[in-house]
Amino acid sequence: MPTKTIKTGQELFEAGQVGPDYSLFTADNEATTIESEQELVDLKSLELLVEQESSLNPNSIIGIGDKVFGISAPVKNSGQERALLYVLEGEDANEKLNVRLLYRSNSGGDWRVALGVNRDEIYIKGGGRHYTQETKLHPSILSELNSQSAATEIEDQVNDALTEIFKVPLEQSRQEFINEVEEHHALEGVTSLRAGYLGKEDGLDSTKLRRQTEQINEVLLQDFENEHPQFTPDLSVEGIISVSRKQHSLLGECMFTKFKATINGREAYWEFGESRDGETVWVDKIGYSDTPVSSYGTDSEIIDSGVITSKPIEYISQCDAIPTSLRNDINDKGGDYQNIGKFLELLEPIRRYKELRKASRSTN
Repeated sequence: MPTKTIKTGQELFEAGQVGPDYSLFTADNEATTIESEQELVDLKSLELLVEQESSLNPNSIIGIGDKVFGISAPVKNSGQERALLYVLEGEDANEKLNVRLLYRSNSGGDWRVALGVNRDEIYIKGGGRHYTQETKLHPSILSELNSQSAATEIEDQVNDALTEIFKVPLEQSRQEFINEVEEHHALEGVTSLRAGYLGKEDGLDSTKLRRQTEQINEVLLQDFENEHPQFTPDLSVEGIISVSRKQHSLLGECMFTKFKATINGREAYWEFGESRDGETVWVDKIGYSDTPVSSYGTDSEIIDSGVITSKPIEYISQCDAIPTSLRNDINDKGGDYQNIGKFLELLEPIRRYKELRKASRSTN
């Protein structure tokens, strides 16, 4: 995917697309391309808030494909970190500004995009299909966010105003997201269990969970053994695309290894995450290699891979159907999080990844 980084924003300023402070609002302070009453987010009110809190202005500008993104510095209130993502699309009379709300997720381990905030002030996470994949940001955007200095503390009234501005109708926000971000299905039979829906209130118990996990593994095993797999990755040294290290909000520094795959006849990849001690492994992302970026800063196509792309850290209510022997508390982090790494080890791809890592360590 072509990615152009503009370090200073000077090119955009000279083109008249941003102000001298890299504000993506129009220079004459009139949001001429914005019809606030038709937008989910009241951008005029947001413009006034950004004037009051300058840290919410974009302080870095990057181009990804045909889109220009402005990324604010992180801000913090009561331990909760947020940032704004500005995106300019189109040209001249068709130019349009969108502003997205980003948040640092504890259980997700990194920054994610929210479609807005619902009436209960809870983040709207994706279109209700596969939120762990729908809310993942483009690597270039994550890199910019994580290279920023520590989050700026903001006053309660600024934080409250930001929440109010991004309070949007749930169904409308989801439909707009679904209209832009397509969902593609994986192998038939691997999505009977959903990521984030492993709780008793989801109609599961340990017996049902074990049975469905076994059925999913049967499908995956057949594909792994296929001469030309339709979904599963090449879990060999030769299949490695890249290896990197990133910080996870709760697990600390983790290793991420990307492997080649072919999905729906297209070049794709699986990215595995691994905690520093090697005990917790998960499939962080499954995606197409050539998918464009959306105006939300995410892939414009997501692959519904069900439970396979579960986060390793979950809320108790979202995983209490998992036997206690396969999950454990994160006692030193507070909250009601559970590490479900032992359960994820039951999945065939993660079992094979751990075998590869074990063999690699024994030869080094």
